[in-house]
Amino acid sequence: MSTTCRYRVRLWFGPHRISEYIGDDAAAVRYEAKMRRRFPGLEVTSEALPDGAGPVDYSPADLHR
Repeated sequence: MSTTCRYRVRLWFGPHRISEYIGDDAAAVRYEAKMRRRFPGLEVTSEALPDGAGPVDYSPADLHR
């Protein structure tokens, strides 16, 4: 049985996160590439999520870097 890693891709406007996507590795790579093409002046980050990661925290502290 193969397992896929989940990734979180975020789009940033300065210190503010304006978009977030979580998906399997292949989908996240495609999403990241599309965001980089569509918003070339903004920072796009991608990180692997640990196995069993819970729901995304949308607390105010998480909205800013």
